[in-house]
Amino acid sequence: MFLLGNSSFCLAPQELSIDVSHAPEPRVTQKIDINGRTNGEQRVYTDSSQRGDQVSAAIFVERGHQLNLSLILENTDSSTLGEIRAARVALERIRCWPSYRYQHIVLRTDHLNIVQLLKRGPPFKCYYKKDMEHLYNAAESFPKGVTFERVYGHNGNVGNEEADSMARSVLKLPFRSRSRPPGMYPEISKRVRINPAKDWAERFYSTDS
Repeated sequence: MFLLGNSSFCLAPQELSIDVSHAPEPRVTQKIDINGRTNGEQRVYTDSSQRGDQVSAAIFVERGHQLNLSLILENTDSSTLGEIRAARVALERIRCWPSYRYQHIVLRTDHLNIVQLLKRGPPFKCYYKKDMEHLYNAAESFPKGVTFERVYGHNGNVGNEEADSMARSVLKLPFRSRSRPPGMYPEISKRVRINPAKDWAERFYSTDS
């Protein structure tokens, strides 16, 4: 397990090593943030960025939300792997969040390959096979499942723009302006829903990932 503040996020260190020394602990101010969910859904945006050999991950729900996080990933050699691990960290963070009330999770990423790979399902045939397996297993552990949605990057989607800015900021990269005008493409290009596994409860409450 690795520690984030005083909260235990159940990830085996040999599977995912993260520098979280600067990361804030999520704090509970109310039981459910209404603006962070829609129709019983908890929505979260993730992104990754790279500068040289450093790769970052960012998690964004809404401004000022307890789940927001940007951090530098260790042992991560590309932004593609960073995108996969950002999604996994987001799910683990929600799972260990005291205010999570078993809503369906909607995770939005601008990385098309992640959604396409998840749609095909295991066994994964890709370079980052093990990390994709971990992400899929994490999604299966949620009581109402997880929907992964691919949004167009830099197309005016506020959540995606915020996550991108956070991922770049932690690497001290300049803010990247939108490459396309808002609304040029549909908000969601692809989605896939991962339903809970039969043993989801055992996985969800386990302290080992």
